[in-house]
Amino acid sequence: MSELVVVVHAMTEALRAARFPGDESLEPFRAGRALPAPLGTAFARADCVLTAPEARARETAALFGVDSHVEQALREQDPGAWAGKVPADLDPTELGTWLGDPGFAPPGGESVDALLGRVGRWLGDVGEGRTVAVTHPAVTRAVAVRALDLPADRFWRIEARPLSALYLRRDHRGWTVQLR
Repeated sequence: MSELVVVVHAMTEALRAARFPGDESLEPFRAGRALPAPLGTAFARADCVLTAPEARARETAALFGVDSHVEQALREQDPGAWAGKVPADLDPTELGTWLGDPGFAPPGGESVDALLGRVGRWLGDVGEGRTVAVTHPAVTRAVAVRALDLPADRFWRIEARPLSALYLRRDHRGWTVQLR
């Protein structure tokens, strides 16, 4: 049996500004701010901790004091030419198409369909035991869509906030989402 906890990285300036990110670090973590206890337990019980290659994912794992390994399949959805921009900077028609058509990619970027394919292949390869994966909001939404075999247009209906987590278990029937 496999248990998987997918953790959204901690807050960044780009996330706070609703800006398409590049490879940026976390906002300075406020002294005395407590990390979510359930996540601390998940990290402590993990057989394997994986992170996306971006600094913000690796730094989030480090906040919990664990060793981790980079997994390329967990990388951020590529915003292409939209990196560093906020939605108001974009052509409204292109932005609307991107939000409504999972097959549409930003110029030089990655579509939701491509992201779902990448994440679906990775989910099929998750090994036995307890894995914690630190990644991005878009990747976390993609895990939920693929694990529950939802249509691609449900991608935007899933909210993934900083330091939130998606708990899953896989048995002979497939993936099941666990509410905790």
